[in-house]
Parts: sequence; structure tokens; C-alpha cells
Amino acid sequence: MKIKKDVPCIFIRLVDYNKNNFIEEHIKAFKKKGYVWLLKMGKPTKDSFMKEVLKSGGGLITKATARNGNQFYYCEVESCTPDDSLYYPDYYKEIFENGFYTESDITKIGSWFKIKSINPLSDEQVDNFKTISTNRSLLECGKKFNQVSQMHVKSDKDIEL
Repeated sequence: MKIKKDVPCIFIRLVDYNKNNFIEEHIKAFKKKGYVWLLKMGKPTKDSFMKEVLKSGGGLITKATARNGNQFYYCEVESCTPDDSLYYPDYYKEIFENGFYTESDITKIGSWFKIKSINPLSDEQVDNFKTISTNRSLLECGKKFNQVSQMHVKSDKDIEL
């Protein structure tokens, strides 16, 4: 798989819920079905930007938490509109059961991404991604700015996964 130069992508900082390892749980669910839905709760991503990402073949980059190794991952996104194929890690049910949200309103909270591949990225590969607004390295920004939940990025060269 190749990530093409200058194609827009989105970096999303996600956190573990309770003691669940966010990345590990999504990979486990992905292996069962060949896809998994990922929910970014809170401030939604801009629809216009996500349409551009999907249209141009870009993807989503996320990172494991520091306690889980800070590993970055590149995910191919098939859709951002939840449908009948909504399949997610089991721990999402805890979120719904604890009354934070109900399963009936999950399409209205945050942003959903249907992931069709999850690939680890090396630090060298991550360093090729730059923020669109400031041209700073994602490797630096992704580890340094913990309060930033999402960034629009693009690679400054083709990257082979």
C-alpha cells in the first residue's frame, strides 16, 4: 500500500477508556470482521475535510497512548457515515451502559470512521507527515501537543507501507 505525497489525512489523538487499550481493542475487532468502526468522541471532524480525505484517498493516523508505547498507525478509511455494518470493540458497550451515551444517539456524537486497514508506522514514516497549517512534523506534534485532539496533515513524499 502506498500513501501518496500531498494527499490530505487526519491525525486523531485518542485516549484509552478505563483500562482498555484503544489500539489493541480496535485491532482485535478488525481481525474478526476485516473492518472496524472507530469513534472519536467530542468535537467532530469537519465534514468538508473528511470528504476531501475520502475523495483523494487519504486516511486517518492515530497513536497509542504513552503507556501503550506511543506507536503511530495509519488507517485506510472506507466511510465516515455509520450504517448497518456498525461493528466496534466490545468496550464501546461499556460506554453506552454507563450512561454516557445511548446506542441510539451514537451517530450524533463525535465522528465515526469505518476502518478497512490498520498499519503501524515507523517514526521515520511519521516524520514525513506535516501539519497542513504550520508545516510542522507530526512526529513532533503528535507526541508533544497532548491537548490537540486532531490535526490535518499530509506527507511530504510517497510512503510505502
